[in-house]
Amino acid sequence: FSRMHVQRTWEAIINAPLSLDDVMLAEWLWAATKSVMSVLAILAVVLLLGFGHSWLAIWVLPLGFTVGLTFGGFGLVMNSLAPGYDFFTYFFTLVLTPMLLLSGVFFPVEQMPAALRGVAQVLPLSHAIDIARPLLSGRVPDGIPLHIAVLLGYAFAPEQTQGRVTRFRAWLGRNGRRAGVMLAAAIGALLVLRGVITLLN
Repeated sequence: FSRMHVQRTWEAIINAPLSLDDVMLAEWLWAATKSVMSVLAILAVVLLLGFGHSWLAIWVLPLGFTVGLTFGGFGLVMNSLAPGYDFFTYFFTLVLTPMLLLSGVFFPVEQMPAALRGVAQVLPLSHAIDIARPLLSGRVPDGIPLHIAVLLGYAFAPEQTQGRVTRFRAWLGRNGRRAGVMLAAAIGALLVLRGVITLLN
């Protein structure tokens, strides 16, 4: 958000022979790369504490990249919608915190009521946990293709949305006053047309 709105780094980059899509793709991939670095640090701590001594634990690194793509896409959509820093508080409180509580991060999903288990099955984080937890325990997870497909679906859907929303906000920023005048003129014309139709009837 800071690079886009406050520092205006994106504007400076776009002045080079790059497009908005290039900048957003780079931000998206950078988010996934930072996710891998975080997973690597956590994996090192897990290994130092004596857990995850199976070679299967290494597979959490590509999983971290996939999860980074998923949540990086969501982050870029929220970035394109946010009018200010306070907006992110709503996203963390209303979306991310419930997802953490319902996805099996802290509490086993199997012990939740049936309705909450159903909600957990559609959350992307629960699919990541269903892969990561067995890998760190030295077991091959069940249903890997389904979990990866869900994560990639959640990754690519926001990636397609963020560009459209960001372009619309940029257009509105450049043409906001003109768009407001055009909208008011269109509404006025419709009201006049409605009045004429009413008079003719």
